[in-house]
Amino acid sequence: MFYENRSSVIRALARLQKINVAMYPSLIDRIVDCIVDAVEFSEGRSPSIHRPSRLVEYSLFKGFVSRVLRLSHVPMDTILVALAHVDQMKLSRVLEYGPGTHERVFIGALMLATRFISNDSLATRQFESAQMLFDKDEVYAIETCFLLDFGVGGVTITKEDVIAHHHVFLEDVLSLPTKCYRAHCQLHDHSLSLVSKFCPPHKESHIPATKFPRQTWWGKLWDESCLARMGLVH
Repeated sequence: MFYENRSSVIRALARLQKINVAMYPSLIDRIVDCIVDAVEFSEGRSPSIHRPSRLVEYSLFKGFVSRVLRLSHVPMDTILVALAHVDQMKLSRVLEYGPGTHERVFIGALMLATRFISNDSLATRQFESAQMLFDKDEVYAIETCFLLDFGVGGVTITKEDVIAHHHVFLEDVLSLPTKCYRAHCQLHDHSLSLVSKFCPPHKESHIPATKFPRQTWWGKLWDESCLARMGLVH
């Protein structure tokens, strides 16, 4: 199969420092954030100021990601390519696959990444043998669905996409946790040229406002600055 930029991506992966992703909870959190943010963005919803990996409603998904990486021994290269695919998938269509959408997007992206790197269905056999959440038929259905939606030529990734995720992984491993205002963080800023900040190309630009809108990063900073001027906070 022919993949655009495949040679340059493979060469870039060979030069990157290897990390055992399953050993670092911070990297598991980063993967969860990436998947959840992509699904939310594809549906036209802006991200919360809170990291999904810190929210109780995504605890089961977080555990699922950890088990898959630990039991299936997915290498770092595959994870980086999978996240690069997710970044592009959210721009092309709504990522809605019924019950277990986040889990399906995660597994589907890993399968696409395995095909991209080695043109092999190894990931399918790994997930089938792990017997986690999805049975054999569902695993093959996920592979077929994602190959049809985002297979050869469906999305295009570059070596810069992969290297960017690797830099984030290194920062998470080597540095102390830092506070992230998610709506103004480079890692969670979905905006591209000619693309409105929280509206993917496949969604209408007039996204209805929610009844209880989430507080934005700048609103939070404005409130804190007002309280500081009044002497209520230091």
